[in-house]
Order: sequence, then C-alpha cells, then structure tokens
Amino acid sequence: MEFKKVRKILLRSDWRYSSEREKGSYAYILMELKPEDAKPAIEAAREKVKRTLGSAVKVKPLTPDRLEDLVYVFNRSMLAAPDPYQPITLEEARKFPMESTFIAYLGERPVGFIVCTLEGRTGVIAGIGVDPAYRRRRIATALALKATEYLAENGVEKVVCEVYEENKPSLSFIRSFGFKEAGRRYVVKAPEASSQA
Repeated sequence: MEFKKVRKILLRSDWRYSSEREKGSYAYILMELKPEDAKPAIEAAREKVKRTLGSAVKVKPLTPDRLEDLVYVFNRSMLAAPDPYQPITLEEARKFPMESTFIAYLGERPVGFIVCTLEGRTGVIAGIGVDPAYRRRRIATALALKATEYLAENGVEKVVCEVYEENKPSLSFIRSFGFKEAGRRYVVKAPEASSQA
C-alpha cells in the first residue's frame, strides 16, 4: 500500500490535498531523515525506553484478530489530536498494511499505534498515535523504534513523514530523531457537491 492510499484512509473524507496554502487549509510539514543520521538518537531512545518501560509495553504487528484494537486506539488517539482526521471503521482498518502497522499494548490494553509503508527505497511513517490517557510514557518512542527496525530490515535509503504544523508535541518528537524539514503540503476542505454543480 502506498503512502497516499494510507493518508486517504486517515484524512477526513471531505478534505483534499493541495500544493498551495488556501483559505481554511491546514499546513503539514514534510520531514525527512536518512537512517545513518538517526543512529545516535535511536540508540538514546532505545536506552530511555529500556529504562522507563522495560518490558511493560509490547509492540505487536497488526493481525486480523487485532483489527478492533487498532480501531479503538486510533480513534482514541486521533480524535484528541488537532489534525483534521476522521474516526476509522473496522472496514477501513482492514486496508492498513498488516506487515507494517504496529500496535503498542500495556498488558492487554491497546495504547498506541504506528503505520509505516514502503515506497521503493523510501520508508514512510504514515501515522502514529497514543491514547491520551497514556501519553508521556515513551510509548510513541517504543512504536517509533519498532518502525525503525521494520524500515531498516527493508533497506530504506530515507524516511519521510508529514506533521501537522500546529501539533507541536509531534514536531518536537519527530525532530528528536533527527528529521529535518523538507517542504510543506496542505489539506483543505473540499467544496460541497452542491457548489460544484
């Protein structure tokens, strides 16, 4: 599954992408990272997760029997975010790539998710979220480390993601791994069908 298809699942159905800022649009910062530039940050993150979480959080790949967990944690985490997202359904969750979507569990409770994909030699982090009740516990870091392992196993040359410019905690988190700004992209509410006639 390519990045654009995953983003289409994540983006509200009444919104569209634009290459230019339009009235009422949301700006996303395109971030980019070469894996070799992330090595020191990844090692530091691995040590922090080991110290603070130990084995309390398990990050598991998405499987058919975990689809409801993905729906639950996605909707809990993204509805609390400032981004223009819509809740997902079980049917939409089935469209997520099983091999590169991961769910974090605290005991039996799903507390976070990350979706990454491959586009040729580019790894894409298409979405990450943590249940608001479990934020600031390094769960996002554990998820990012799992995605890093997956992308490294697939020999990516660079990793990219989009971060909503108003989501300051997410920007800070992504930058902590060494990501640099590589451009901007916008989403804007599509005109209503009646006004297109």
